[in-house]
Amino acid sequence: MGVLERSAILEEIGKQELPQIFQAMLDAEWVEHDSRKQMHLQTTFSNALQVKKPTPEFLEQMYGFIINRANPEFERHLLIGALKGAGTTESVDLLLRVAETGPDEEMRGAAATLSSVASSSMNGPELSPLLERTWRETSNPTLIRSTASAMAKIGKPSGIELLLSAALASDDRDKARKDAASFALQLAYINDAVPPLAARLANQPPTSDAVQLVAPILARIGDETAGKALVDWLQGRNENAAALIDDLIRQRWLTNPIESGWGAALDPAVPFKNEDNRKAIREALDAYRARRTSR
Repeated sequence: MGVLERSAILEEIGKQELPQIFQAMLDAEWVEHDSRKQMHLQTTFSNALQVKKPTPEFLEQMYGFIINRANPEFERHLLIGALKGAGTTESVDLLLRVAETGPDEEMRGAAATLSSVASSSMNGPELSPLLERTWRETSNPTLIRSTASAMAKIGKPSGIELLLSAALASDDRDKARKDAASFALQLAYINDAVPPLAARLANQPPTSDAVQLVAPILARIGDETAGKALVDWLQGRNENAAALIDDLIRQRWLTNPIESGWGAALDPAVPFKNEDNRKAIREALDAYRARRTSR
């Protein structure tokens, strides 16, 4: 079958109702013995889940299919993959249900690895409350890690604040959450995450745990808002933060630290309590320019 013919068939199947698309995905292998078609239909089904709201009855049908060990393991994983690819509140809620209540340990584990839903979802901010609730309530180590990663990638301020509170906890009473949050925050890259991150810099010296965690994340986000947050914080510090400044600006060498908010520090009208910090910014930017022109 040619590519155009296959695409036309998949497009027609995608116009059907969700239960029919799901059955077509199963029949592609069970009836037609066409594994390639089945994989294409997984994508078709996942895309359909993003635009067609599943009924409660169909959600129960999918849940029942996943937890039923009589069904082939491959197709159960295929359905879990489609739900992750859809990344809707309904599909993620169903995955969380499987992860928490499914009788099959392997399927619980597969459903609990949710970090990818932040990348596939078209409505990440709408997912964050569901992930935040799970993060607060679950004791499942896989869900703790995967919901943390998904919240960080989505970057909604409420989710970032939860992660910051856990990562910067002064004790290790909940070390699993602390470690998961510290790791997940390295995945934050959305501009929406900047305000709660920047707020953690307030009144903190360069050597504090909060600065050591947050400043590199802001530098990696690297847009003008994140850079300005770092410059604003440095303006008010008496300590010499030259070593930290050099490390932070070098993180942006592959892009352009000057356009990432750092260049504003060179304006003489911008006051610095410690001029050594302005000097450090200037020297780091000069080093960037020299490296760029030497190529």
